[in-house]
Amino acid sequence: MAVSIDDFLSEVSSGGGMAMGNMFRVQLPPINDNAREMTILCTRCDLPGRQITTIDSRSGTEVEKVAYGYIVADVAMSFYILNDYKTRSYFEEWQNLAFNQEAQTIGYHSDYTKTVTIQQLKKGVAFPIAKKKLFDTGKIPSSIRGRLPRLGPLDFAQGEFDLNAILPEDVVYECKLINAFPTSMNVLPLATGEGGLMEVTVQLSYKNWESKNFKTRGSQLGEALLGGILRKIF
Repeated sequence: MAVSIDDFLSEVSSGGGMAMGNMFRVQLPPINDNAREMTILCTRCDLPGRQITTIDSRSGTEVEKVAYGYIVADVAMSFYILNDYKTRSYFEEWQNLAFNQEAQTIGYHSDYTKTVTIQQLKKGVAFPIAKKKLFDTGKIPSSIRGRLPRLGPLDFAQGEFDLNAILPEDVVYECKLINAFPTSMNVLPLATGEGGLMEVTVQLSYKNWESKNFKTRGSQLGEALLGGILRKIF
């Protein structure tokens, strides 16, 4: 079915814009008072999926699938490692609640399973001021330009109209993992030569997940600007 550009732009605008994979936030349980740091250092996470399990039901010559349960796959998350190694220690302590490595004992299910929240975010976009610049910022020395004020959505130092002042960071979709805990943590390869940023990746198992949609709070001005820009692109 052919879809017109106007229909596409209208749908994008009414939906608050395109969802971006790099706009997310995770909220982990306070295992050792490092939950806030874990949120900041998360570099990647998966939104969970679900498969409905079925069996074949036969009636005469007809075969129909009938649901009888569900399966959820583990969710992967990655985090930067700092020199204090708090991120790796966080998951070591969490795993120890499930199986204590020192005492070699298994913990209570209610003690090591936690709720983990994954949020998809929407954030305003900075649009350059075109054709209506108040002044040419390129002719102003950088030492002075850095001191120019910001008034509401107008960023004089950058010559930009920043919709972050109008469209605040929004949670548009939220998913909660129920009874989650880290069942596996990846090895960390160490080698000589040129180094790189280190990350720890964990697999979270859980009982099930639940989701919630949030109505975006994008203003009519933001939607109009977004629609106008998309029209120029297409």
